Amino acid sequence: GEMYQFSLEYFNSLFLLCIQKSEKAEKLSTRLSNIMRYSSATIYNNVSRALFGEHKITFSFMITTAIMRNVGAITDAEWALLLIGAGIVDESLLPEKPEGLSLSDTAWVYLSVVSQRVEALSALAES
Repeated sequence: GEMYQFSLEYFNSLFLLCIQKSEKAEKLSTRLSNIMRYSSATIYNNVSRALFGEHKITFSFMITTAIMRNVGAITDAEWALLLIGAGIVDESLLPEKPEGLSLSDTAWVYLSVVSQRVEALSALAES
């Protein structure tokens, strides 16, 4: 059997409570933002309370990354790197590993791929 079960009825009543208790606003976009912020925290707190300690960090990671992906703070390329790694790479297109660098060849390939696919880390393989 499954360890954790939350019914649709439970989430529905929780969401309705969030609509009622979240900060009111005249502007629709502000109101929706208030509901999303309040419901994210409320659902996280309620579900988290029911989890075993070792599962809370996984749940936190899942919620955080889902929110970040939704707002574009984690790109599809970054997400793919995290989940599946570099994949099949044509190593002839990568920069040469510097002499004396104490990284394995595999680590160098991954570092090079990350620097190509993640803009914020584009200078990583050069440094």
